Amino acid sequence: MNTDFKHIETEVKKALLKYKWGFLSSKYDEENFGNWIFEFENSSFKLRLVNDRGDFLIQVYDGIEWQLGESYFRDLKIETVAHYIEENYNTTQDDIFQFLSPILMHLNALEPINFEEEIKKGKISLFLERHEIEFLCNEWRKIPDDRLTIEQREIWAKIAYKGHASLHKKGVHFEPTFPNEWEKYK
Repeated sequence: MNTDFKHIETEVKKALLKYKWGFLSSKYDEENFGNWIFEFENSSFKLRLVNDRGDFLIQVYDGIEWQLGESYFRDLKIETVAHYIEENYNTTQDDIFQFLSPILMHLNALEPINFEEEIKKGKISLFLERHEIEFLCNEWRKIPDDRLTIEQREIWAKIAYKGHASLHKKGVHFEPTFPNEWEKYK
């Protein structure tokens, strides 16, 4: 078995475990150009990573056949994932964990939300405009670490994560900004 494949397999399994996706199978074919395939799933998607003669593909199972991931996610209006796959697939094997993690995180954020159940749990709907969510996701980084307790920092991080996830759920591309020292609150 190829040592590069074993390394990639380890990285894939780490990403799946971190984002709670199920590992289905992996296959390495030394006789056919060292091609390999990984299949995994969550409750909504079944994905596979394919290395075909050095070309890297992400495919999605639509219930009938495997389709190219970029096209599939674009058709579903999940532009963030489609764009990310297109922009980053060439550097995949350099760090497959770093490549897979954003995809799995974005797709996890697309899980359907049952608002009635969430309200029963005591959660309150908060409908914000896109620019307001982006403001929250960026602004909390301007607060100096020494001005917040650990608990406050964790709450800010959760708010920013949920805001970012809500933008991804709607297919809105958002790149957080990191403030310069002079932009931070004093």
